[in-house]
Amino acid sequence: MAEKFLGENRMLKIKRALVSVYYKEGLLEFANVLRDFGVQIISTGGTYNFLKSNNIPVISISEITGFPEILDGRVKTLHPKIHAGLLAILDNSNHMKQIEELNIEPIDLVCINLYPFEETVKKEGIKDEEIIEQIDIGGPSMLRAAAKNYKYTAAISNPNQYESLIEKLRKNNGCVSEEYCRNLAKEVFRTTAYYDSLIFNYFDKDELYQNFPDVLTFGFRKEFSLRYGENPHQKSALYGEFEKVLDAQYAEYKEINDVARSLLNKNGYDEKGINAMQRIRTYLMLNLQTMMDKTTSHIAEMIMVGSSMGIIDAVKNLKQYKDDAEPEIVQLMERLLRFEENNFQQMKQFL
Repeated sequence: MAEKFLGENRMLKIKRALVSVYYKEGLLEFANVLRDFGVQIISTGGTYNFLKSNNIPVISISEITGFPEILDGRVKTLHPKIHAGLLAILDNSNHMKQIEELNIEPIDLVCINLYPFEETVKKEGIKDEEIIEQIDIGGPSMLRAAAKNYKYTAAISNPNQYESLIEKLRKNNGCVSEEYCRNLAKEVFRTTAYYDSLIFNYFDKDELYQNFPDVLTFGFRKEFSLRYGENPHQKSALYGEFEKVLDAQYAEYKEINDVARSLLNKNGYDEKGINAMQRIRTYLMLNLQTMMDKTTSHIAEMIMVGSSMGIIDAVKNLKQYKDDAEPEIVQLMERLLRFEENNFQQMKQFL
């Protein structure tokens, strides 16, 4: 028990690591450093094959659990020999006695990144069954276990943390501090909370604005830092799927514009009908130019101002031409009005 820590600062000696990652970028260098410090590496599936093919000494998870990976990989790490190794309190004599009797060894480090649920959901034509299979179970379970037990286990949840851990290991002769592990734990819970919010929102996507649940769970990525906050001395940043929202708005604008062009090219429209469509097209093209400028004009306030003008123009056009214009034109103007109203509401979250 005492040998797990060096000195009064409770520096955790990394001797045993479980590595199971989806993204392999940077992994080889990271694993080489662990090997150089004599760390025993346990791994699963594709990560095990990747490390073994690159001559990194690695032990299969099945050798530890005594149980094969089953159900097409759905069950491989959910085992007491893994989770007890992550959750044992190493200066609790009762815990240590239990794991010793059960021949369970502590795991000092987990390095895990999760299945790409976020990327999978965004794919065109993806089936529900394929999306469900990208809901990671074992990964979040191990990360949360290690994070809960941060005083005795370090948890790497993102490849961008490899460099900092390598630096700590080299500086401290293969050890990391409790403070560092606590910071890693915080990032774990941020990562898993965001991941779970994506899954919830996928299941709830058709009901959110119909039933208004008691609790809302949203996860937003940082898009970019702003020059200043509400006041010049304050910092600020923009969070949310801003580009995704803008891309969707652009696609809708383009679709409406294409319909407008198609109607204009038809024969048989009277002058009033064509005039109405020209008004719509002129407005649409101005907005398309704005939407395509993704480096300067894409701030929520400007888009809301533009949408407000669009709402006013659409209402005026509807009142002026509704009785005389072709039904298809009226429907298109009504669609444009609904779209601009929705854009205005969408942009509120980004102010």
